[in-house]
Amino acid sequence: MNLNIDKQNIEALPLHEYREQCGKALDSLWESEWIRMAITKSDRKNLPALQEIADKLAYRSSIVVVVADGSVGRLIRGLTKAISGKSDRADVIVFGDTLSAFDYARLLDQLENEDFSVLAVTEGEESLSWRGAFACLKKLLISKYGQEAAAERFFGIAGKDSNLLAKDAADNDYPLINWPEGISPLFAAGTVGALLPLGVKGVELEEYLNGFYDMLADPAWDLDAADYSAARAVWRKAHGGEDGFMVWQRQLLPLVKWRENSRTIWMPGDNFLDTEDVLVALLVTEKEEDDVMMPYFEGCNEDGSLNLLLQERAERYYEQEALKGRAVKITVPQLDSYTLGHLAAYLQLSDGITDFLLKK
Repeated sequence: MNLNIDKQNIEALPLHEYREQCGKALDSLWESEWIRMAITKSDRKNLPALQEIADKLAYRSSIVVVVADGSVGRLIRGLTKAISGKSDRADVIVFGDTLSAFDYARLLDQLENEDFSVLAVTEGEESLSWRGAFACLKKLLISKYGQEAAAERFFGIAGKDSNLLAKDAADNDYPLINWPEGISPLFAAGTVGALLPLGVKGVELEEYLNGFYDMLADPAWDLDAADYSAARAVWRKAHGGEDGFMVWQRQLLPLVKWRENSRTIWMPGDNFLDTEDVLVALLVTEKEEDDVMMPYFEGCNEDGSLNLLLQERAERYYEQEALKGRAVKITVPQLDSYTLGHLAAYLQLSDGITDFLLKK
């Protein structure tokens, strides 16, 4: 496993009644559509075509606006924000979950002097806010580039219950890929719904899927990796359904917000004690892409590294008495394409196991 899971603080929880059920949970998950897709590697077969579309969108635009909302929007925003894109690729903006004129004005200002393309993604029937974003961006594309050229800057991913997007693609002859049937956005990190936006940003899709598949095949799940899922089930039953993430790098905030029923805690202060009723998973990237060598100040790392200072602070917080028995620490070595896929699969498996245990 390419993640370091420190779970010593949850050993005091009554996990035994759930541990014996984790194997059954994994067996059940292996029948789910998203696992079956991973086993057959059907998305890997489509990678060349997806990469071609991603390149087409990214290289002709400085910005690709992804029209998405709800859990689909959280999935795409979380994955694309977690990792830095390549300098020669387009920036990815997820838009579609607002009716605020302020948000629209800010987006239009961003696009005014930029070449942009649109990737519309919907799992099912389009919401009012999604329709508004779609109509606005489609009109803006046509106004800026003309009808024919605008069609070259438009692409869609639609589920079987889509009304607007499926019809519009057929009427205007632009490409449309099917959202995989039977897979919800909470378990879609290995599907085209995640892969195409990641490809636009410059993530190595082959490496991302390698990390995703390797996590699914890791024998650690049968040993002790499922303990975090069991702890979540224990905690939710005892405390009314709340667990959460504590993140220490801002780019990880959208990633953990992808999950439902999780409280998100941004890097706490020294006196932060509002975690007494929450099972907390600390998520830390060990090596960020950038580091800053700091001048001396009280409490600084002796080597001056800001990355190392953050690691030390997170470790101290994890060891605080207030969190003992209520925390897991997940350390990511660095968020490259492979590890992002690894982490995405870990989150999905954890959610799947916890959901199974709570139904028992």
